[in-house]
Amino acid sequence: MRTRFSSTVLIAIAIALVALVLYLPGVWWGAPYATAADRTHAWGVDDETPLGPIGEIANLRNPRPERNLGYPLLYSFVVGAAYAPYLGFLWLTGGMTRPGGEYPFGLADPVQSLQLLTWIAHGVTVLMASGTVAAAYLAGSTLWDRRTGVLSALFVMLSFPMFYYARTGNVDVPVLFFTAAALAVFARVLVHGLDVKRAVGLGIFVGCALATKEPSFASFLALPLIVLVVELRRASYKVNRLAPKFWQAAAASLVAAFLAFGIGSGLFVDPERYLAHLAFAFGRGAEANAGQIVWIEAFPHTLEGQIRLGSRIVQYLVDAMTFPGLVLAIVGIVLAARYKRITLFFLLPAVTYLAVLAGLAHTAQLRYLMPVAFTLSFFAAFSLAWWSRSNTRPVRVMAWLVAGGVLFYSFLIGVELTFAMINDSRYAAAVWLARETRPGDRVEYFGYSDHLPPLPLGVTTSPTISSVEAVRAPTSAGNTISKTVEGWDARKPEYIILVPDFMSAPDAPYSGACPPEIYQGLMSSKYGYEMAAFFQTPRLFPWLPMPQLDYPVVNPPIHIFVRNVPDLT
Repeated sequence: MRTRFSSTVLIAIAIALVALVLYLPGVWWGAPYATAADRTHAWGVDDETPLGPIGEIANLRNPRPERNLGYPLLYSFVVGAAYAPYLGFLWLTGGMTRPGGEYPFGLADPVQSLQLLTWIAHGVTVLMASGTVAAAYLAGSTLWDRRTGVLSALFVMLSFPMFYYARTGNVDVPVLFFTAAALAVFARVLVHGLDVKRAVGLGIFVGCALATKEPSFASFLALPLIVLVVELRRASYKVNRLAPKFWQAAAASLVAAFLAFGIGSGLFVDPERYLAHLAFAFGRGAEANAGQIVWIEAFPHTLEGQIRLGSRIVQYLVDAMTFPGLVLAIVGIVLAARYKRITLFFLLPAVTYLAVLAGLAHTAQLRYLMPVAFTLSFFAAFSLAWWSRSNTRPVRVMAWLVAGGVLFYSFLIGVELTFAMINDSRYAAAVWLARETRPGDRVEYFGYSDHLPPLPLGVTTSPTISSVEAVRAPTSAGNTISKTVEGWDARKPEYIILVPDFMSAPDAPYSGACPPEIYQGLMSSKYGYEMAAFFQTPRLFPWLPMPQLDYPVVNPPIHIFVRNVPDLT
């Protein structure tokens, strides 16, 4: 038993290292080039790095009005701990004096320091992504065997959204890591029974998942009932009750989950902040359900709406797993129902998660489906492992060919996305801007400064239309267009940069804050500006069908316009 345990752990470590090598290229994507106060945020949507984790920890002592209440605090605590050695080094070497909340935040070199902090935070996510893959192997080998465990890990490793979210400061991979770890322990409970050690481990990981992102509770709704049913079936009790050791383990799990959640979420540390976070989260959820958030599609509470939502969920699962991968998962569920029914209990977390998503959220995004794709990967792996043991050689060969084809196709998709991140259009645009701009030049844009390419020190930036105005006024209104042109005439910015914002203007090469007429006028040199440069790296495999991220911010098309007349007409 000890030898098997040791070899299982060694294989899990080896698989995690493979995932680490796969995810590390591009981990630097999105790090800001902080040459000014409005250039300190990462490119990725909901990427909290580099300053978000530090800011939330600092807010525990001195709260600021602009707190980020979107998530509990565990992710900030984990990243803050990873930051600590580097921040200590800066403090000791004079790279940071009098830290504060305003640019340059007490940093002697904010450009280098904020880039390194971003890389550290993204590195934490990569480690958690690798841990997620290792947990997949541990769960698969526990429920079935090592072959299924390895295939499960490969399916999870090569899932399309993992290639992006493993390299950002979003909480989606961290919460998936804790969910995966909890499910790996749950797999051991299903196979070997509940004891205090497993119960405490399960409670800690469930608590940490909730302390990272509370909607993860949907994955754990059925766990207590499942464990109770499994234990009742396992034991030969003549009366309808369990032994005291079961209730001791259950109590230990509950206490561990409560403590992990209370400490990690910040509930015990700053209850007021946590209650404010809950109020914000419920308010945002209500806005999303009411269709008041432009980048979130809310499906109506009707039969047609549920069918459309179901179709969207299936499409996202295909994007995450490929169509053959999803079919293999369905086949694996059927095989499990016939040959190893206890493993169907492992499917229920995905079922409860989908039920909550459809019943309460009424919306779906690719990243929301990552826990479901994680669970379905086990059944896809089981179906392939089952057919690979067939007594018929052609069936075995076909199983391995299918496995190789699906995994290789997923790998190519991941390579394509990795290539786009490493060769993001902003990097080429930054080289051009460094060569063409001069200190004092003014650059204007529409939308958010987070999406701009890196700009040299001394170049000033500002939005042409304020964010409030862009939200409240129709972008095609005549007064908005005339006001925009009159503003350029008065301010005379040397450059105008258009970067798309697919949240506010899906499929458009410009932000939703930019009126379409303005884009057309710029393209036709109507307003005294002409296009001087365009950047978007060509695809590595243009023939390969690519799924879309929730927010396609990687390698966007970038138009740069330069002023060519002294006055606008």
